[in-house]
Amino acid sequence: NEPKVIITFPCIIKHRHSSKGEGIYYIPTVETFESFMQEHEHESSKYIIEHYYTYSKEYRVHVSENGVFYACRKMLLNDVPVEQRFHRHHVNTVWILPDNPDFQQPNHWEEIKADCVKAIKSIGLSIGCLDVLVTKQDNLIPDWKILESNSAPALGEGTAEIYKNELINLCAYYEEKNK
Repeated sequence: NEPKVIITFPCIIKHRHSSKGEGIYYIPTVETFESFMQEHEHESSKYIIEHYYTYSKEYRVHVSENGVFYACRKMLLNDVPVEQRFHRHHVNTVWILPDNPDFQQPNHWEEIKADCVKAIKSIGLSIGCLDVLVTKQDNLIPDWKILESNSAPALGEGTAEIYKNELINLCAYYEEKNK
């Protein structure tokens, strides 16, 4: 007996090797899903189906076993067409840093950061990058989802330097831990 899979709509279908917004499909209905599956029937194992969350904010959180060392908010540009607003990537997004008021640090940021450290450890990484969705929230009801880990996030010149420093810190951490 194979387990029963329940798919709710809308959903997102991602190619297992999607990158920079390519290979990601918004599937609003059963009919759209059936059409997609017919078009891709011989390669269905190359795709992942995930629930579509209508959360209002997305953050990219860079984390190591030592904690969060870099974060930014992924904000859609104003002119992104409606049919492309279901995901944020390098073409349709501006990256907002924590010192910018538009970063809008979530009320439960410390808990989110702690969950990100747990997530990295749970998948066997020492360092990584996670995308986190956060819904509009009040102080009483926190709600966030760790959407995905990014195996190879694009690093600009400044971010590459931040990673280099964190890798040095991790080496020192492991050296001290193994004494």
